[in-house]
Amino acid sequence: MQDGPLKWATGSNLAIGLIFRDPAAALSWSIASRHTGQDAANMASMAACLGGNDYEQAESIIAASDLSDPEKHKLLNAAKLDWNRTRAYHGEWDRILPVETSKP
Repeated sequence: MQDGPLKWATGSNLAIGLIFRDPAAALSWSIASRHTGQDAANMASMAACLGGNDYEQAESIIAASDLSDPEKHKLLNAAKLDWNRTRAYHGEWDRILPVETSKP
């Protein structure tokens, strides 16, 4: 497809559809092909979804990306928050991760 809004919308919809089947692939693809402001929200949702199930994998995908440090920080916090929600739901209080409130 030619570069433009239709391509971006198609890519975002594909990544959103993939999130429940393969969240790591969806997050990786979204990071690699980001184009619009909406992609930032999609990436945060995907990082949170992946983080709730496998924080270490989310962390490694985000760390290896070419995102800026503030973007990485935002996505890591999204992943940590979902991880913490999942751990709290299961009563695994000893596995809660600290969430940074300011840029490192």
